[in-house]
Amino acid sequence: MKKIAIIGAGGIAKSVHIPSLQKIPEAAIQAVCDVIPQKAKEAAAFFPGASWYDNYHIMLEKEDLDGVFVLVQPDQSFRIVSDMMRAGLDVFCEKPAGITLFQYRKPQKTSRGNKSIITSWV
Repeated sequence: MKKIAIIGAGGIAKSVHIPSLQKIPEAAIQAVCDVIPQKAKEAAAFFPGASWYDNYHIMLEKEDLDGVFVLVQPDQSFRIVSDMMRAGLDVFCEKPAGITLFQYRKPQKTSRGNKSIITSWV
């Protein structure tokens, strides 16, 4: 069983990713994080026992995770993806992991010596 967190609890997370993750028995959602506490709390309620956070740094300190779904806007992705990879986590990034070519390629280079990153096509 993989211990997973979700960062970003907006519309796409609620309509696509959360329903999909609920159907994967190997994925145990441990935590949900969003800068809007109410969104994090509402999304965490879909997963019995999941914690919610409004700061992913605190989430990283408190949770023992294997991977994370980063479901935020591209202009916010780079820092979060980079921090998750430095923490040694597997990362799924729903959108490009940045807004520049450097930001898009950097996590891919980091992943070669670390865990994997999955990102959508640009």
